[in-house]
Amino acid sequence: MRKKLTSILTCVILICLALAVFTACDTTNNDNGDEQILAVYNTYVAQMEEDGETPLSYEQWLKTIKGDKGEKGDAGQNGTNGKDGKDGVTPTIEISSDGFWVINGTKTKYKAIGVDGQNGTNGTNGKDGRGIVTAIINEDGDLIITYNDGTSENAGNLIVKNPTIDENNKIVFKTFTVEENIVYGKVANGTEYFSFIDEIELVGSASYIVSTDIFGLNQIPNKIVALESGDNTFYIREECGNAIKVYKVLIRKDLHIVTFNTNNGTAIEPLTVETGEIISTPALTKNGYGLSWDFDFNTPITSDITINATWSAIFTISNNSITGLTEYGKSLKEIDIQPTIDGVNITSIGKEAFLKCSNLTSVIIGNGVTSIGIRAFYNCSGLTSIIIPSSVASISIHAFAGCYSLTNVNYIGTIDEWVQIEYSDEYSTPLQ
Repeated sequence: MRKKLTSILTCVILICLALAVFTACDTTNNDNGDEQILAVYNTYVAQMEEDGETPLSYEQWLKTIKGDKGEKGDAGQNGTNGKDGKDGVTPTIEISSDGFWVINGTKTKYKAIGVDGQNGTNGTNGKDGRGIVTAIINEDGDLIITYNDGTSENAGNLIVKNPTIDENNKIVFKTFTVEENIVYGKVANGTEYFSFIDEIELVGSASYIVSTDIFGLNQIPNKIVALESGDNTFYIREECGNAIKVYKVLIRKDLHIVTFNTNNGTAIEPLTVETGEIISTPALTKNGYGLSWDFDFNTPITSDITINATWSAIFTISNNSITGLTEYGKSLKEIDIQPTIDGVNITSIGKEAFLKCSNLTSVIIGNGVTSIGIRAFYNCSGLTSIIIPSSVASISIHAFAGCYSLTNVNYIGTIDEWVQIEYSDEYSTPLQ
């Protein structure tokens, strides 16, 4: 900005202007003009060009600041010429305190040109400030500012992000199977009503409605639906903010509950099966008993059913000793004698316990039995194999007499003693 003229410069200009003889100036010849007037004119030209305006010519400019020469007076009444008119008044040119030209008391819009002062001594440069390189709003509505020193900061959230369906806002089906927008579920055949409240878990800000149509017009406010046999179709409208997702839900009412009554045997958990499914025979055992079921496990399940187990005792027992076979036991070909039956520790096989059981082919004697009685397996003609534990300390006379088919013997005891006993039996065949 141009500086104000100093008081000295102001005085010089005023003196120069006062000394100028405007009447001596030839307005048709710029070169003959007074140097001080030219200086003012040149200042005017420079200011006009700086303001982007076209300056007046020197002659036009002089007319704006100098009075016109008076006109010659009219001829007198007696033919004598009148006196010449007075010259126009020479304008006053001054400089205001804020540096503007003042001509005839009117302040112009042009400033006088002052002389630039000398530059001061440069001060010490201050530390450069940290500048902003980028300022962006991320997808979460946060203002992230990055500075030119490589640092950045989160200036806070400017836009509240509208929630949408994502991992943080959704519904989850607990037991049903979801494939794209189709949901499959199965319930027991006896189920009359189904509650989506128990099936669907809400995550975050998600919500849902249940309806019988895809547009959600026929809503079920309590989210509990009635089921008919076969497939039942409903629609779940998942919502979060302005986001919407629609699921088609198929609930099939054709599952059946199979329960097992084991009659004091090991408990078996109920099964949930589909119509027409064939289930396997449960693996269930009970020492000293045979198991039978009142159901053919080759038959498909078509309704809710309870299958009952029947236990049949194999042995007759007295004083920790097996004394014989029941009618059910006599029908068996393979017998496994466990160390404990109905809480009784079995320590011996009694006299003639398996006498003439020709149907018997295989016997396993559990560890804990210490003695085998007289003629215990007498004349078991079909017996081919037997396992005798090391706990057996004595085998009485004629225990295996007449066991003509017995060829596979697993015995860890003193076999010479056993053979000697067999040899003493006139009806037995020595084992090889």
